[in-house]
Amino acid sequence: VIGSVYNRSEIKENCKMLNPDILIISEGISGKELIPEIVVDLSKQCPNTRVVFLTGSIDFTKEDRRTYFTIMVFAGVYDIIHEDRITDQKILHVLDNPAKKEDVKYLIEKPKSKGSGDFVFVKDHKDDVIEKDYHDNLFTISSIKPGTGKSFISTNIATMIAEYGVKKHNGQRPRVALIEADLQNLSLGTLLQIEDDKYNLKTVMDKIQSIISSDGKVTNDIEKIEMVNKHIKSSFRPYMYCNNLYALVGSQLTLQELENVNAMHYLYLVETITNDYDVVIVDTNSSLTHVTTFPLLNLSKYCYYILNLDFNNIRNNSRYRSFLEKIQIADKVKYILNENITKKMMDNLYIGSEELLFDTEMIKKDFDLVAEIPLIPKTIFLNRIYSGKPISLENSPQTLEARYEIAKIANEIWPVSNFENLKKEFESKNKETKKFFWKK
Repeated sequence: VIGSVYNRSEIKENCKMLNPDILIISEGISGKELIPEIVVDLSKQCPNTRVVFLTGSIDFTKEDRRTYFTIMVFAGVYDIIHEDRITDQKILHVLDNPAKKEDVKYLIEKPKSKGSGDFVFVKDHKDDVIEKDYHDNLFTISSIKPGTGKSFISTNIATMIAEYGVKKHNGQRPRVALIEADLQNLSLGTLLQIEDDKYNLKTVMDKIQSIISSDGKVTNDIEKIEMVNKHIKSSFRPYMYCNNLYALVGSQLTLQELENVNAMHYLYLVETITNDYDVVIVDTNSSLTHVTTFPLLNLSKYCYYILNLDFNNIRNNSRYRSFLEKIQIADKVKYILNENITKKMMDNLYIGSEELLFDTEMIKKDFDLVAEIPLIPKTIFLNRIYSGKPISLENSPQTLEARYEIAKIANEIWPVSNFENLKKEFESKNKETKKFFWKK
């Protein structure tokens, strides 16, 4: 034994310093940090350290616990002892007989809901691959840290599709739903100026909790289920500027009011409303280890991750990408660069500033970008928040490039009628700029 710690906050630092061959972690160790999050970081920081995890008996009906262990298993933790009474002999046996991934596959078997009664677990028959069911109309917007512009991008994509989405065969515009799932930064309602005391994220989650027990069972009371489903659907409130865009928001709520929300609740929510909309966009929590994030990524057709020009952000995304591959999500992840600073912007808007050392071209060496949204002048950004009208709904020449880049993403999700016009307008403006440009 080369060391010991008494708080979760000390684990990563000591592992980095001591580089142990084996790390034994008990779930009972004090601290606020999530153990799956610690393990994910350790898999990158100390890849040769074998982790043995000690916990009590597991309730397999709880989706948040399944998510908890799924993340750990995909991070390479296979030695998981889950018993009410763990003896020294049991630990010694595990140390002498390292487990393999197939030994803990039962921990990550995928649940499916029958709509009422039990959530049942379905084993996958493919070797070493967990079957992933997803919805063709479900898309998530995420990032590995807060403050990258997820909510800004989510609202603009949603309003772009709602306003300019190509009409369906019946002549109607696409129905678009926007869901607030970033419980650390509830802001969609503020951006769209949607608030409702009776129909919001909290009332929906309270209703769902009333029909799903703590052990993951859905009530058999059909009448009650129908009442809850009706409330869920009524809580998607229409947006004043696009009557075919509906949002479930919680911007007026506190984190304490949503502390009991878990993955099962969001799974039920998504399954209840996806068939009612042509496009469903979810603004997810920044942390993959948050109980709501992993299941939502699994259910989505594509996950758009937001990058920016912060070198540390890019470096962390590069590391994080290998973990996305481990949990078999990387093939559905696409990248968006937000707040891009172009050379033209440096020349025109930032005269006297230093030359940008880390730029977009360097990012493109490692990431395929589906869009490069430029940095928007602060006054425009603040004014649009105040008015509750995203830039995708305007025709200002100052936001043309941003609107064109947003349209690229929207057009991937649902064809938008103004895409070619925006493209031509942007290319025309670029030609004019090159023709008459001079540097002061």
